[in-house]
Amino acid sequence: YSPVDGITLYGNYSVLLSLGPQAPWWAGGFYLNPFYTRQSEVGAKFEPGRKILVTAALYRARMPFFYPKVIDDAGDQNFVSEGRETHNGIELNAEGKATSWLRLTASAAVMKADSENTGTPSFDNKQILNAPHLRTNVFADLSVSHARGLHLMPGWSYTGRKEATRDDTVSVPSYNLFNLGARYTPGGEQGHVALRIYADNIFNKRYWQDTGA
Repeated sequence: YSPVDGITLYGNYSVLLSLGPQAPWWAGGFYLNPFYTRQSEVGAKFEPGRKILVTAALYRARMPFFYPKVIDDAGDQNFVSEGRETHNGIELNAEGKATSWLRLTASAAVMKADSENTGTPSFDNKQILNAPHLRTNVFADLSVSHARGLHLMPGWSYTGRKEATRDDTVSVPSYNLFNLGARYTPGGEQGHVALRIYADNIFNKRYWQDTGA
């Protein structure tokens, strides 16, 4: 729905059927039944001056919670689906030309992803594994003056703390990553060939990319 020129409001609801996950080998290696993920989302898009597109979205997703459950005093485990996990979040994005020589792409996502009714009290109302509360990205494309066709492409991303155990007693710290690239188009933007070079993590940061129990 577009109440005025340049602003669009939208909403959607989706149901996704996925194959059931496989249990770890030490829990039997079997596959659980297929499951549904249900997600609803509302958002707005704003395009001031037809140069920058700004979007904001609120979403909520629900799916079953899967984990290896201790089933006896000996510590034996069975891989089960009990309770559910709920993801509530907001996403902000901006993309477009800030000036004639600078193009920006930026995003930020804040998420609360909790497990509930899991059958294991220490896992209830905890942030799920490997899901940071905050994640941001900024990417720029800068044209270099007096060097036709040459652009620098710096980038920055931030990932917040992530839980490494289902009871949230162990976590890994947040981290920043910086990237840098360049592209060159002989003859300017109308050229037929573009040369690109890009380097990730230019400060050689050591970090936990993924976490899990």
